[in-house]
Amino acid sequence: MLRVCSALAFTTPLAVSSSAMTIHTRIPAGYESSVIHTVSDSQQLLGPERARIIVHNEPELSPYDLELRVTLQGDRYVVTQLTMNANSAADVPDTVRLSRPGSEDDYYTPSVSGPVTAVGLGQVKLPPILRQSLRNHVTARRLMSNGEWSTGISEEDLVPTTYLLAQLVGDNPTVAVGLELGISRQIAAQRVSRARKAGLLPPTTKGAR
Repeated sequence: MLRVCSALAFTTPLAVSSSAMTIHTRIPAGYESSVIHTVSDSQQLLGPERARIIVHNEPELSPYDLELRVTLQGDRYVVTQLTMNANSAADVPDTVRLSRPGSEDDYYTPSVSGPVTAVGLGQVKLPPILRQSLRNHVTARRLMSNGEWSTGISEEDLVPTTYLLAQLVGDNPTVAVGLELGISRQIAAQRVSRARKAGLLPPTTKGAR
């Protein structure tokens, strides 16, 4: 087990599940919605300033179970605390482990799958984990002609919102758009270009993907 930094008290749990991943994201009270990116004077991206993320059983993104504390710092989400468990209860069915109360034996008995290693650390893919865990907590906000703000995600907002969130977590934004919409990278690049021409994304900068 590897630990870094301190703890926070969190509320508002949300679980995002798929056949390959179980993510539990919790946002601390008072940090649920802030301006995390400004596209223009009339368009903003809202999201949490802090989050606690628990990832269980996702071998494609991490060989270990993870618990992360994430904070928005400037124009990036950064991990301020990371706990890893070299899944010591690998012989126990996942559905059993998820539904039963936690047992100290799950964390303190010798690991069945081995210890946390330098090679394993290199296989932990934090940007995709952060993007998938935060996406349901991010929304768009636009200034309407009547001077009031409108908040929500429309079909038109999917590409710019996914793209900008990917940038905030250090992921490849065009690839993220393709994965989110289930389209090829070439088509994703076309959608990104179209959104940029419509003013839904800021102008490109050197090195942007």
